[in-house]
Amino acid sequence: MSANAENKNRLRRYLLGLIPWEEASDIEQKLLGDAEFYEELQVTEDELIDLYLAERLPPLDKQKFESHFLATAERQQKTRFGKLFADYLATRQEAKVMAATAAATSGTKAKRPWWLDFSPFRRHPVIAFVATLAVCISLVSLLWFGFKPDRNRLRTETLAVTLVPGAVREGGSTQRIQVSPTTLSVAFTLQIERDTYQGYQAEVLSENVRVWQQDHLRSGNESGGQQSVFLVIPADHLKPGDYQIKLSGVSNTGELELVARYGFRVIPQ
Repeated sequence: MSANAENKNRLRRYLLGLIPWEEASDIEQKLLGDAEFYEELQVTEDELIDLYLAERLPPLDKQKFESHFLATAERQQKTRFGKLFADYLATRQEAKVMAATAAATSGTKAKRPWWLDFSPFRRHPVIAFVATLAVCISLVSLLWFGFKPDRNRLRTETLAVTLVPGAVREGGSTQRIQVSPTTLSVAFTLQIERDTYQGYQAEVLSENVRVWQQDHLRSGNESGGQQSVFLVIPADHLKPGDYQIKLSGVSNTGELELVARYGFRVIPQ
């Protein structure tokens, strides 16, 4: 395997959460200071999305794509846009096939779009290409922003929630949060007693069924010096009901150890 292919495979496994914690940390450090390496990561992201939409990922890679790769709102948006654009191109191709079939059946030659017969387009094919591309982009934008008004265009808010270990707050009641239709994601601050691990994993459970998992989480200090782990969950995964976050730490030996559990309740809007 060439060095380039090996590096691409390494980035792919990193994006799918299939490499050890230590190696993932090395990649993240390199991403901070190497612009070319970051561009390679972006290209690998796009290739993974294309393979997923084409249903060409192996079962394990597909499962990790859905549970790990789509952990960020940005990647979810890129995947949704990729799906929309692929559907648009498929519709155009189907229309071309139908037009060609109809022309062959009637024995007449398929007509070119009327606007391509304008004199400037005939003399300047580059202009024709740019105009066609502009129309395609406009149509895609119309589909994205016009026909899906309830998607990310209107859902831009991030709800911030702080949780302490245990199922209830000091007052004895389960912490409640309300996810509005404009909420895109919920950012949880999970307070911990001390930071003794090299990384963390969080599982979000509803009635003992995992609805979300995120690896390679890092700890940090809040303004008051409180140590916490930060977790962002897409709002679509939080329907009304009771939830529990199981936070585990990665020890020096690479083993997962339970750190704390956090309880909260999502109430209807």
